Amino acid sequence: MVDSSYDRDAFKTANRSLVVIFMILILLTNSWLIVINVSKCDFMHKPKAMTILSLAIGDVFVALLSLLVYTMIWFGAYGPETLTTTSNIYMPYLITFVYGLGLMTLGLEIAQHDRICCMSEEWKFICSIAACCIPWILGVIVVLPLGLYNMDSKTLRYSRKIEMLKDLIVVSILLPACGAVITSTCVTVYVRCKVQVAYKQAVRSSPNVVVTLNTHNTTNMDAAVTRHQQTLTDEDCELQQPLMGPPQPYSEQAHGPKSQQQQSSHFCNPLTTEFSAPQSQPHQGRDVYQSGDDVVTSAPVNSRVVTSVAVSTNSTQKPVRLFVISFVYFLLVIPLALYNLADASDLPGVAAHITINCTVFWLNIMRSVVTPLIMYGYSDN
Repeated sequence: MVDSSYDRDAFKTANRSLVVIFMILILLTNSWLIVINVSKCDFMHKPKAMTILSLAIGDVFVALLSLLVYTMIWFGAYGPETLTTTSNIYMPYLITFVYGLGLMTLGLEIAQHDRICCMSEEWKFICSIAACCIPWILGVIVVLPLGLYNMDSKTLRYSRKIEMLKDLIVVSILLPACGAVITSTCVTVYVRCKVQVAYKQAVRSSPNVVVTLNTHNTTNMDAAVTRHQQTLTDEDCELQQPLMGPPQPYSEQAHGPKSQQQQSSHFCNPLTTEFSAPQSQPHQGRDVYQSGDDVVTSAPVNSRVVTSVAVSTNSTQKPVRLFVISFVYFLLVIPLALYNLADASDLPGVAAHITINCTVFWLNIMRSVVTPLIMYGYSDN
């Protein structure tokens, strides 16, 4: 029974336009992502760069293989049946599975970044090759046999029976999508806790310590806590006053109102997001504990060695961005899985069935454009 509301010509025109647009977008976004990672120094010794590179190459094949086959179909130039079958396995299932495992691999790379940075160049290279190859090896071992099992050996046609596709959908889409979100969430919590622990340990490590939270890039999470020492004199200490709270007794007795006047002139508003001191008058002669905008100082001594500790918060930005990528990936691939697992016979008509089918299909294709765009910032960190 044909639904009168279904316009075949409009359907073909829309799909022809979309397939060309997405082919161009996928090639442009992923090619640029490949160039960014290849241009990095020693990218083959960086597991993150190699993993992102392998995922970008996988998305390029979405455009050069799957969408090329669909272009031939929608423009009336049907290719070999085996090529169509390969495309039907690769685009919705294999690359989705590999991408999910790749995001989980990136999460593990963040969690083990300290150990990786301490490795020799040979072991870094081995870790990089393993990080980019293991998702693909598992995809070939797990997804490809399930896809071939669902193929009719006589007609070489890919079966669309839900009872045969259920295992393939669960393994290749649902599990990787959920695993990527869970992994990125756990890594985000882990890194935030690690930074907080490093901050507290830095504060307690020495009675003469300057502790600051900064957002500068660090190549090693161990470098998120850095120290240096400087010897200060009593004259250098006179300009340093507490930013918030009442002045210390020493300040009132030794300097009086003049000290309070210097306090208001040398520090910014405590409600601002950044703290800055005059360039010629750094933190000197006092114990300074700084977190955000809160600064607490103690009385100076004639001459003391101050340990400065900088706790980098940049390491917390990578897992957050990875979580965003994983969540977007989840939102774009899950609808296809749920639609294929659901009973399409409950839909009111052919038009509704075709509309939902095309929507979830193009959402899955859109993943190859959206996630690389978000990956740009993550790749630069």
